[in-house]
Formats: sequence, structure tokens, C-alpha cells
Amino acid sequence: MIDYITYKYSFKKYILFFILIFSLITFSCSSAFNYPQFRNSQVFEKGINSILKQYNFNASIGIKVVSLKNNKTLFEKNSSKLFTPASNLKLFTLSSALELLGPDYSFKTVIGVENNNISLIGGGDPTFTSKNLDSLAAIVSSKLQRIDTLFIDATMMDNLDYGNGWMWDEGSEEFSAAISAITVNNNCINFEYSPSTVGKPTQINFFPNSENISIVNNSVTVDDTINFSKFRIDRDWINQSNDFIISGEVLIDSQKDTLKKNIYKPQKYNADLFVTFLNSYGIDIGQIKFKKNKNKMDTIAVHKSRHLSDISKVMMFESNNQIAELFLKTIGFKKYGIGSSNKGSTALKTFIFNEAKIDTNFLRISDGSGLSRYNLLNANQIIELLIYMDKSIYANDFKKVLPNGGSKNSRLEDRLVNTGTKIKAKTGSLSGVSSFSGYIISNRHGPLAFSILINGFTGPSEPYRDFQNQICKWLIKA
Repeated sequence: MIDYITYKYSFKKYILFFILIFSLITFSCSSAFNYPQFRNSQVFEKGINSILKQYNFNASIGIKVVSLKNNKTLFEKNSSKLFTPASNLKLFTLSSALELLGPDYSFKTVIGVENNNISLIGGGDPTFTSKNLDSLAAIVSSKLQRIDTLFIDATMMDNLDYGNGWMWDEGSEEFSAAISAITVNNNCINFEYSPSTVGKPTQINFFPNSENISIVNNSVTVDDTINFSKFRIDRDWINQSNDFIISGEVLIDSQKDTLKKNIYKPQKYNADLFVTFLNSYGIDIGQIKFKKNKNKMDTIAVHKSRHLSDISKVMMFESNNQIAELFLKTIGFKKYGIGSSNKGSTALKTFIFNEAKIDTNFLRISDGSGLSRYNLLNANQIIELLIYMDKSIYANDFKKVLPNGGSKNSRLEDRLVNTGTKIKAKTGSLSGVSSFSGYIISNRHGPLAFSILINGFTGPSEPYRDFQNQICKWLIKA
């Protein structure tokens, strides 16, 4: 009886011993493997949620933060929800331009000659200027004394001046300048204004000078700010014209300043500008045709732009919409022989699906700049792109054109000024939209990719930008 009880007690003791040992081995191994990740997740959840609670916005917010060391998600909120990305879309345009055109790609503007006929052939150069156009006119004058027909060939791209989904009332602002294969001075006019005599209209000069625009100057020079009216220059875009109305007031002690305004139907304006330059060199022109000369021509002059990698810095620092749209249409032309936003976005989506492994069934890309309200992206997709580009052969080309916190002449010039190179990112803004995505170097966690998308608010965007800034500062110190 005693032996049986002793045996029964010993058997239970051994069973409990083995259960204890098995549990210790199992849980200690699991804990050793997952504890750092679990702890990091808890730290990021607590830190970012405390900032969210502090601001308590009545807006839709999507956030995702990922470690680039191991692609582990450190924080996410509404990361699958689609948002209007605004200029964060330019991250996709930049990546596809680098991959599909190459950082050394140059845009070409060509002069072709056939008998006494000249063709100005646009190549979508977003940096082409009236000075460059004048130089081409000088070359033509060294070859010909008369031109029977001047062909303005912008057929590399479609004739849609604006991006898909752009608002009809964007007006005359530089950010909504027309897109065309022949683009001169960004298809804009520079208006230089300065005070004159009190009670008299302000002094106005514009460049390039042209007979194809009209100006009504209703502005006034004043010596005080009582009932002060802000100085404005507006194009009569409602009636689709190049008639400019100048209004408002300028203080007598103001310095000379400049405003840039877009022009309507830039093809004709730029053609007339070229004719003016040709005439200045003594060349008579019979007629102008806005079409391609299908006859065989000889090339007598080529203007090449700076490399795409250099132009990309302007696009990302200044958030230049026109450059982004010209990139997109050029991608469409190179891939499919059709320079349109639709073909460009098809090429872009094919690239991110095949290479970045982003499911394009759950996004919408309608233009290259992000100005369109049709665009829809989520934080997951932006992070997937950032992870891919971090490992791409073009990683350095991609990152070096993203502004740092406090970068001069960028949209980050007045943001995160003390973070230096720890942040390289792209902003995005529309009415009710604020986006911020890019790369951060965390003091403890190393390189991170982040995306913060905010939609659906009213009023100024400053509180939402401040919220994004606070998260980024926390990520650096986390």
C-alpha cells in the first residue's frame, strides 16, 4: 500500500516536473525571439497614440511606420484606408521616372528643316526658357533667310492642357500652369511690380513681352495701410483669355517684387514668341501651322535639358506640378508611343506592380502631380514604395532630391529645421488635405519609413502640419 502511494506521488511529481520544464523552454524561447519586437510595438503605440490624443483631430488620419532594417511594422493606424495623397503622389512619379527614363535622361527640343520649312519640335522639356528659344532662332537665322512654313510640332504629347481631375477653377496660379510638349518659361509670365507715386497705379513690367496679352492696371500706390487692399494679378480664366486684371494696393516704400501667372493656350503664345525672335534676326515667315511636318527633315539644332535627376530636385523641393505632369506624359510616350496622362499612369502602375509588388487594384492614380482629387492611395502603398526605393539601384538618386527638414527653397524650409538630414520627406497639401511621407533616422531604431495622411478637415492646415512634425520629432528620439 505504501509502495503504491509512493509510486503514485512520484509519478505525479515527474509529470508536473516535465510540464514545468516544457513550459519554461517554450515560453522562454518565444519571449527571447519576440520580446524586442513586442516592446518596440508597445513603445510606438504609446508614444504616437499620446500625440494623437493630445491633438484629438476631427479628421481622417492614416499612419504607418516601418523599420527599414527588417521591414517590421512599428506603428499603424488606418493604414489600409484610401486617402487623397496630394503631392505625396510625386513619390510615385519620381520613382517611375528614375526607373523607366533613367536619372541621366535629357529632354530635347529640336529644330528640323525641309527646304524652306522649319519645325520646332517639342520634347516636353519643363526647363526650357525664352532664352533657349532665342538661341534656337539665332541658329535658324544662320541657315535660312526666309521660312515658308513654320511648323509648331507638339505632337509628342496630347493636347490636354491640364491633368485628369484638376479643378476647373484653379485659375491663373503658377501651380496649375498648362502642360504641353513645348513649354516655355513654365508656360507662365513674370509680372514685376513696384510703387510709383501715391494715388497713381503701380509700375508694371512683364516678361516675356508679348502683344498677345492685355493688361488692365487698376492698382494704386498708397502711403498707409488703412483699409488696405491686397495687391492681386488675375487672368480672366473664366472667359479663357490672356487678359490680366491688376488690382489692390502697394505701399510707397515697398520693394520691387514679382508674381508669376500662367497663360491660356500656351502653344500659340510660345509660337508667337518664337516668331518674334525669328523676326528680330531678319527672318520673314510665310505661315504657321500647329502640326507635324510629315516630310523628311534634317536636324539643324538640338537643345538638351539638364539631366532628369537635377530636374527632379526642383520637382520635389518646390513641389512643381508641371514637371511631374511632363514626367508622367514622357513616361507614357517612351513606353507606349503616346504622351498622355493615361498612358503614363498605366506605365507607372505596371512598374509599381511588377517591381514594388504594390497591388494596383486598390489605388487610383490619375495624374503625376497629385493636384487631382481623383487620386487615392493608402499609407501601406506609400510605405511599400519607400521600402522598394530604399533598396533600388536608384536609391541615392531618389533620396537626394527629397528635402531635409529646413532645406532652403523647399516646402520644408520652415518645418523641422533642427532635424537636419535625419528627415528626408515629401509634403502634400490641398484644401482639407495634408500628407507627409518619407524617411527618418531614429536615434535608437535606425532608418525608418513613415507616412502620415490626413483628409477631411476644414480651416488652415498648420495644426495638422504641426501634428506631423511632432510625430516625426518623436520618431527621431524614440
